[in-house]
Amino acid sequence: MKFNVNPGRPNLSIGPLWPVGTDRTAAWYDRFFPEGTDEAWIEQMRIFDNQVGAEDTGLVEAVQRGAASGALEHGRLLTRTEALIGAFQDMVRTRVEPALDRHE
Repeated sequence: MKFNVNPGRPNLSIGPLWPVGTDRTAAWYDRFFPEGTDEAWIEQMRIFDNQVGAEDTGLVEAVQRGAASGALEHGRLLTRTEALIGAFQDMVRTRVEPALDRHE
């Protein structure tokens, strides 16, 4: 689940991240603004947020390509400092890979 509060006027975006494969994740979110927020400002925020999202997507995809290259054992660089990320990856792997094996 991602929660974002961007700079400027009060705003919030919330959305789930849903693993759809060992190398893919679907994501979407809803944006929230107080009543009466200027529509022009909301549009500027939407453009800014989409740009940041596109940059994040590019970075994540590059990391996934690197991890899939086989250069790293288990696809991890910082095993001690990213223990929670590793635990999440293990949880996804145990739930997604068996389903993939059944469909081959």
